[in-house]
Amino acid sequence: MTVDVIILNRNLRDVTDKLAISLEAISEVSRVDVVDAGSSKREISKRTFVRDGGDFALTNGLRINRGFNLGLSTWLTLESTSSWVLLLPNDSELVFADFPKLLEATSRVPELVAIVPISEDNAYAPLIDETGMALAWNFHEGPLLVRSDFVRERLKKDADLFDHENFRGFASFLELSFQAYASDNCIIATNLLQFEENTSHLLTQHALIGTEPQAENLSLLLREGKKWLAAKYGFTDRRNLELATRLLFEEFCIGHPEISVKPAV
Repeated sequence: MTVDVIILNRNLRDVTDKLAISLEAISEVSRVDVVDAGSSKREISKRTFVRDGGDFALTNGLRINRGFNLGLSTWLTLESTSSWVLLLPNDSELVFADFPKLLEATSRVPELVAIVPISEDNAYAPLIDETGMALAWNFHEGPLLVRSDFVRERLKKDADLFDHENFRGFASFLELSFQAYASDNCIIATNLLQFEENTSHLLTQHALIGTEPQAENLSLLLREGKKWLAAKYGFTDRRNLELATRLLFEEFCIGHPEISVKPAV
């Protein structure tokens, strides 16, 4: 089995290319492509396979929801034979990868649609056993592995993987988990693939990236995200979506005792 990689870039060409080079050295990685989210011409990576250069993207970028959706819709036209697609913000830095063990183990879980790499400081880290994996449900945004067949099925139904209207990506991975478990599918957290987020880019280069300073970014994420959540689900707080997702997760675990990957509880 092989993995295709899609990296989301906005005005950090050198950072993006450094990440791409680190992944291209892995034998299980079939290809590495870049989605460009309205970068200036000098910051467009040579690996870019799709770019949004419209007025909105040039002013605001795409953020992960629209950026990953654009990348996946373009990836679909490549007719790739890879089993998984790894979605990465370009501030991700590879720490560790054991793709052979990860891909072999997850091939035995047909209900699996996504894998979330976690770092050592993640709340799930102490709950993962020697297998390096655990069924889980509550995730924050970052790197994500999605099963190719799952992506194709979603896109063929004209359903993006992430909500286009949720611009800043508030609770996007939690919503994906909610949808997965509601459909009798599952998501796994793993330490067999680890990345670290380099927060220094946002702290020191937000003007180059074309985004707000970190504090303003967080404020807008919460304010706009809560408005989106209320409009779509009628929920007033992220915790409402967390509760609904946890109930679906627990029902899945009860209904699938045959799955060898244990839940992180």
